[in-house]
Amino acid sequence: MAEKRGVTIRELAQAAGVSIGTVSRALKGQPGLSEQTRGQVLEVAQQLGYDVGKLRTGKPRRMLFLYS
Repeated sequence: MAEKRGVTIRELAQAAGVSIGTVSRALKGQPGLSEQTRGQVLEVAQQLGYDVGKLRTGKPRRMLFLYS
């Protein structure tokens, strides 16, 4: 059975007509974007069902404890 794949930041950038960096700044709320651009990116992200949690490193947060 195929695993459901979410929307990537690259796909989101293409759909919004902006760069990957612009999408990243918009989703993180960083300065350097007009409110119009930020709003456009956020709107497209919502339409596509983009998971904002994907901006994290992608590394699993796991701890391993070894007792002897």
